Amino acid sequence: MRKLVRFFLIAAVVVFCGPMWTDAQNTIYDLSPQTSEYSIIRHYKDKVDITFNLYLCEENDFNYIDRQTNTEYKASLPCGFNVSDFRIHNKYVYFCGQYESDVIVGWFDIDSVFFHGGSIHLAYMPVTSNNAPDLNATDRLTMLSKMKVYERNGEIHMVMIGEGCHIYNNYLYGHSAIVDAWTSNHSTVRMEYTMDYFDEYRYDDLAVTENYVVLVAHHIGTSFDYLAPNVFYYSLPTTPNIGIFSQVSLSNPINAICYFTEPDFISYNNGAMMITDMGGDKFVTVFDALYRNSDRNIIVTYYNDPLSWPVARYAFKPTTQYSYKEITYNKQMKSLYMMKRDGTCVIERLGPPFNNLDVYKTVDTYVWMSIDTLDNSGNAIVSGTEPLGIATKKILRFEEQVTNECVGLYVWEIREEEEYRGHHYPVQYYYRNGVGSILVQPNITITRINIICD
Repeated sequence: MRKLVRFFLIAAVVVFCGPMWTDAQNTIYDLSPQTSEYSIIRHYKDKVDITFNLYLCEENDFNYIDRQTNTEYKASLPCGFNVSDFRIHNKYVYFCGQYESDVIVGWFDIDSVFFHGGSIHLAYMPVTSNNAPDLNATDRLTMLSKMKVYERNGEIHMVMIGEGCHIYNNYLYGHSAIVDAWTSNHSTVRMEYTMDYFDEYRYDDLAVTENYVVLVAHHIGTSFDYLAPNVFYYSLPTTPNIGIFSQVSLSNPINAICYFTEPDFISYNNGAMMITDMGGDKFVTVFDALYRNSDRNIIVTYYNDPLSWPVARYAFKPTTQYSYKEITYNKQMKSLYMMKRDGTCVIERLGPPFNNLDVYKTVDTYVWMSIDTLDNSGNAIVSGTEPLGIATKKILRFEEQVTNECVGLYVWEIREEEEYRGHHYPVQYYYRNGVGSILVQPNITITRINIICD
């Protein structure tokens, strides 16, 4: 009987994925004629969101989306400009990515750029010379993939993960990298970085809590804990003009602190490990794992802080064959939202009392790419595209526990799991450098937004 009920629930979801029309809070916005093959969305303030949108060389732009007036302001940028992540802090956007062949960080005042002809600041990541772990070597960052922003001691810090290359004796070695860049005047930038020169870890994602930068990584070395999931943490700086590495020690190298779960119990499987903060020093991690080296499970683990053992760990069978691209935690609703890497029409929600997983499906002609929470009014905002035809950009205002022809719901069972862990103190060399910035002037255009599902 239980399987029969589950069958009808899933069948109902298929019906929900079809286009119909009723009044409800889940709303899909159509941003035609804007096209999109890649987008990131971050909530700015009530009924206003910021996106970065990319489509070949036709669309390279930041967008100010006003859902109150159904108006979009588009700041167009040159071809070759790409953003891998961005965050909003106070009235500024801070971002990382690439401009042509260079790795960049940047920032801009939101109101100044969209409404007063302001400029976008770009800072190019420098090549650094160093003598450790190899003499007369050089480093170059090749990619920055994830960013979080924090303010400390009168400085704005952009902490990021990515990749870099270490050049020694004309040989090039690629490594995972962590970067902390900061500015006190929104003009010049100082930065510290480390690369995993010993190829022990792959840094997957990061979060900033009240007192720490916390990273999740999986072990890629050849030791006994190969594929072990790891949690690194660094204290936020207590004085100006230092980053998270010189906060540990001004001497090189430092010993980082890393906790790991025994891989014979739970091991990294595929995709990337995910992490998001929950307020205070709390955070949650999510990753695709092999349970006791056999069964594939999604593992969700809650922490009060990075120093303590987890509060709880849950496991469930994956809802699709894909791992996760992005997660975010709504502090008002106490809900964790998870989005699949393949962009399917699935949004997963886990919240108290943690005895079931809610799986929402939207219209199946859309591909969703990025999600952020709406803390003031509502649950989440999602950006994506309609790949059939001309790939028009879409925005979904998502409301949990509300279903309509935009969104349907079914329930997925989870279970509570135990936690085993040990700790490492991996050696990390870090380096400092200064970075200047240049100005880029975007072109601003204004278009209307249409509601197509409500």
